[in-house]
Amino acid sequence: MIRIVSEEMTESIPGVVLVSHGRLAEGVLNAVHMIYGKCANLAVVGLEESDNVDEWGEELKQTIELFPAGVIVLVDLFGGTPCNQCLLKTVERAKNREAVSLIAGMNLGMVLEVLAQREMTGFAELTAIAVEAGQSAVSDCLMRFRPLSV
Repeated sequence: MIRIVSEEMTESIPGVVLVSHGRLAEGVLNAVHMIYGKCANLAVVGLEESDNVDEWGEELKQTIELFPAGVIVLVDLFGGTPCNQCLLKTVERAKNREAVSLIAGMNLGMVLEVLAQREMTGFAELTAIAVEAGQSAVSDCLMRFRPLSV
């Protein structure tokens, strides 16, 4: 099991939990540190092949509950085991209208934008920002520059 929680915790800003198969979320965290440095209220939970899914899910739940100002969970793949466990662990909070979001399709652009905006925007808007940033981070780079080549 991979579990990393930022050393600095701030009660006033939402938490961001990166969730993935294997070490993907940890790699995203390393890239975030390279670009932004250390960030408060940021955690990683990665599912490894040898993990017991139920025990891993409980560790995930405990991580999600660390953030009193709400939590945005960014998961690698919709429908995979990490996403399904996130759904199970966040559904009660969502039913109780607590500040919780679960977004699949995590990419570095999405994570950076959420971290940049979370202190300046409301929670509901932050969820929309995450989705938009994730979508706009996907681009056919060669196609974008094709009109420039003759």
